[in-house]
Amino acid sequence: MFDMDSCAFRRVGKNMETASVVLSLFHEIDVDNSQVIDLEEFKVFFGSGRIGKELANLHEEEVETMFQLIDEDGSGEIDFEEMYSFLSSNKSVSFNIKFI
Repeated sequence: MFDMDSCAFRRVGKNMETASVVLSLFHEIDVDNSQVIDLEEFKVFFGSGRIGKELANLHEEEVETMFQLIDEDGSGEIDFEEMYSFLSSNKSVSFNIKFI
């Protein structure tokens, strides 16, 4: 489990409020507690409607595309740093963290 006090984001001065929100979301999606989110967990989360009706109605291809955008290293898994990078950057213009 990530410890916000020792997290790299604290050491480099990232916004802790944003990091806390992203960490909470990350843990909600990472149902197997593997410290990474795989495509299946990502699809289940979006299909659940917990993130809002608009995003719950995305087509499977759209969810897969979003997953690929967040998975910066192409590993097939999203780690916390990738999710934080995506959600706290301009890459996530249509995915507004304030509504999560």
